[in-house]
Amino acid sequence: MKMNKYVSTLIGTVMLLTGTSAHSHLRLGDEIGNGGGALLCKYDLTGTTEILFYDEYEARFRYDYYVSRLPGDQSPQESAVAFLEGIKKFDPELFEIAARYARSFIGDAALLVESRFLNTPDIGFGFIPSNCQYIQLIIQKPPIFPGDLRYWVDFDHWQLLTNNQKGIAIVHEVLYRHARETNPDMSSSEGLRHFVGLIISNRVSSLSQAEYDKWKRLAGILDRATTINP
Repeated sequence: MKMNKYVSTLIGTVMLLTGTSAHSHLRLGDEIGNGGGALLCKYDLTGTTEILFYDEYEARFRYDYYVSRLPGDQSPQESAVAFLEGIKKFDPELFEIAARYARSFIGDAALLVESRFLNTPDIGFGFIPSNCQYIQLIIQKPPIFPGDLRYWVDFDHWQLLTNNQKGIAIVHEVLYRHARETNPDMSSSEGLRHFVGLIISNRVSSLSQAEYDKWKRLAGILDRATTINP
């Protein structure tokens, strides 16, 4: 991983996460985003703070999916691959691609210290509790300039996640990467986040092949043979 230090950018608290809000304090940015977010939640009664990757929050509180807890001694990459095992029987090609991306995630990531990203409006519809702040945790973009890496990570908040949570974040990032590679016109991660929720809760194991194909398509992930604008 590459370590960088950038000038901090203030991220404000949001209550409703949509990319089309007319109110400036609800907007997530002005360009299509390529990354994952997290919630930083403060509890006044206990004085504690919790961080939660947004896909896990939606899985639990929007879709009522119980999120699996993997052994704590696994690395983030190992956790990600373990989660992805659930799609292997339906989609061995996607599993191999996503697992390969997951194993190389750390080496492809730049860590930003004492920095914050500008939020980006790829989230589609979403909501968060009023005591939580939405944090843009990871941005990904194809390397263009010298020294560029694919993933840019807010290290200050990344290090607060458990390895299980980091594994969930990696699952999101590698599936998002493949979705953008096969479907560059994809403009929202809402369907992808639901697909991640199916995977990290192991709900995917109870799907039929037809159901899996439907949720994969709604996630914006296309097969290589049907790639848009190759």
